Amino acid sequence: MNANQQTISETQVVARGAFINLMGNLGKLSHFVFDIIATRVLGQAVFGYFSTTWLIMNLAFIVCYFGAHRLVIDFVVKSRTDNDDEYYKGIAAYVYLSFMMSAFLVLFMHFFAGDIARWLDKPPLEEYLKIMSWSAPFYCLTTILLTATRGLKFMKFWVFVRNGAEPFLDLTFLCIIFFSFSVMAAPFYAKALGFTGGCVVSLYFFNKFFSFKKIFRFWPSFNIWKRVVSFGLPVMFADFLSIVILKVDVIVLSILAPASQVAVFQIILNIANTMRNIPQAIDPIMMPVVVEMRQKQNYEALEKIYATIIHISFFLSTGFFVLNVLFGHLLLNI
Repeated sequence: MNANQQTISETQVVARGAFINLMGNLGKLSHFVFDIIATRVLGQAVFGYFSTTWLIMNLAFIVCYFGAHRLVIDFVVKSRTDNDDEYYKGIAAYVYLSFMMSAFLVLFMHFFAGDIARWLDKPPLEEYLKIMSWSAPFYCLTTILLTATRGLKFMKFWVFVRNGAEPFLDLTFLCIIFFSFSVMAAPFYAKALGFTGGCVVSLYFFNKFFSFKKIFRFWPSFNIWKRVVSFGLPVMFADFLSIVILKVDVIVLSILAPASQVAVFQIILNIANTMRNIPQAIDPIMMPVVVEMRQKQNYEALEKIYATIIHISFFLSTGFFVLNVLFGHLLLNI
């Protein structure tokens, strides 16, 4: 009876977290308005350059945070179970590592962004890559801090920042920079400033449950560094490969097609990706549950949770597919 009650309880936690994530996608309406301004006011070519630049920087950011979005959850869940502060060492390791990798990224882009732009035959990319590279440490720190709160099974903070605050700040800065100063690189400055603002908000949420100052009181032990490297490297590689596979069409277009055609395809992709909202909503909240169940070696309960969630997600994803078929052309016309 207790095992069944725990299974039901954990399933409800996952469902509630997934629902919060899904509702958080409403905040992505700011992204939709951002796309409209970028394509219809600044021009399709600028949005095409933006799509290519963000693709490159997204891959670079995956390397910089080095699997922190998964391993930090493991650190937090295990240490909380043992009632110790060991997770601070894990968080510290990732903060130090991501800052070093981000610094290397900034230097790399300032020396080689021109070569990348010439290789893609898109000269404006040089300036845009340099602008967005400065946001790397802020993006990575946000990822690390919010992942720690997800280790406590709180999804609302991640949703608020990633799906609410950052898109809204992107849109706000885009309007201010372009309409006030007429800067054509406004989307790139807006994105960088949006990540910076999101970092400030994530720091506020992190301090509700942890202490940011405590992170810098710890120097990670050899075992912590070993675990970060052994766990983070394959996760980073898998995430990098996953993005490459999912974006292989955009990569090919970025190399072979004019920026305006890249923009058109990216808009279509943004609309079609609504079908991925359900599995993307479930994945983050499942991670701390999986870690906790593994700690308790309660694999039967985990199997039941997976079965329930797969059935629900398949049913809801089918609904998103139908909505895309019926109304996708209306969004594309806008």
